[in-house]
Amino acid sequence: MKWGKVAFTATAAVFAGGLLAGGVAASAQAVPPPCGFYEVGGIFHDDMYNHCGDHPVLVTMVGYGMYNQYTACLAPGVHDLNEIFNAAVIDAYSEGERCSDPE
Repeated sequence: MKWGKVAFTATAAVFAGGLLAGGVAASAQAVPPPCGFYEVGGIFHDDMYNHCGDHPVLVTMVGYGMYNQYTACLAPGVHDLNEIFNAAVIDAYSEGERCSDPE
């Protein structure tokens, strides 16, 4: 009787340890950036846009001021909006309109 209980306990411990190690490995993987507009960093942050689609679309970037907007054609992938807009961006969005000459 004693060996059965010991073997069961040892098997359970190995199984639980494997689950724990697998959970740690999965959580250590890089998390992809969100789709759409997001900011990276603190005070001196980077304004980013991740276009998760499969074709280029027009993206409107909104800066400070009433008429401070710029629209650019962006290919799928992550883009640093500060390089494109050349100013701080407070929001960016796309309505999915296709374009043919991505920046």
